[in-house]
Amino acid sequence: MRFNRSSQSSSFSKKRRRRAILAVVSGLLAIGSWLFVFSRLSFLPALAITRISVYGVDEDLTQVMNAAAAKAMEGSYMGLFSKANAFIYPHDEISKWISSSSPRVNNVIVKRNGLHSLAVSVSEKTPEAIVCADLPDLADNNLNPGDDCYVADGSGFIFRHLRKTDAKTHNQFYIPDLAGKKLLGVYATTAEKFNTLQMLMNSIKDSGINIHAILVKGGGDYELYADNPIPQDRAKPIPQDRAKPNGFSIVVIVMDERADLDVQRENLVAFWAKTVGDARVKGEKLEWNEIKLQYPPNVYHR
Repeated sequence: MRFNRSSQSSSFSKKRRRRAILAVVSGLLAIGSWLFVFSRLSFLPALAITRISVYGVDEDLTQVMNAAAAKAMEGSYMGLFSKANAFIYPHDEISKWISSSSPRVNNVIVKRNGLHSLAVSVSEKTPEAIVCADLPDLADNNLNPGDDCYVADGSGFIFRHLRKTDAKTHNQFYIPDLAGKKLLGVYATTAEKFNTLQMLMNSIKDSGINIHAILVKGGGDYELYADNPIPQDRAKPIPQDRAKPNGFSIVVIVMDERADLDVQRENLVAFWAKTVGDARVKGEKLEWNEIKLQYPPNVYHR
């Protein structure tokens, strides 16, 4: 008696396919059932984040950041799992929403505090410069910033208005080209240029020249404002537009980026040291109205 091997093989293959399909369908049903269960569980109020506490910022930002965090937790993942669930809340998304809620934000740390609460620690940017969208008022005794002034970080990113309580010891940048623009959350200049000017001013300060501010003009022209080195004779009137209550007057230092700024700085420091040293030895009073450095190696003054 003979068996038809091809018929047996075909029948066996069909049974194997049916078993495979059944296994796949069963597996999908099991996965779907578990997804349904976990989905329902994720929406349970007993497992939800119900309170958000923000720390480290002023009160004017607390409410804004609470709203930003709550917005990040709205809705669900693919319509299946609640974003407000304590175990699968969107940590990174919350950080991004809070960071974008204010240009003042420097860093955000989000942690769960118990089952139903989030603790959000926020650090604000540190002011490293003052940026004013106008011209300096030399009639103002200490070159105090005016009303249209802001604070910026080390890269020139402007993040809030200048407050009366802010230290006025930071480098001051007067950039009239910024007048009339919305400045919060933008850069005063390119970060590279801002950093270059910061280093320039700090380097000049380190040499003993008391720089207060810089005027950034168009075309790469700059004016720096510094104290004259030796107090004037109090009996001799100081021009009212440059007088300061400590007896010093303001000297305007002119520089131009079309010539090497480092060379101009070196020329200034050398000129200042020699001229001031000679004046002190002779006991002479010394005052400049203007020092021009943009034609190195020459230093012009009057």
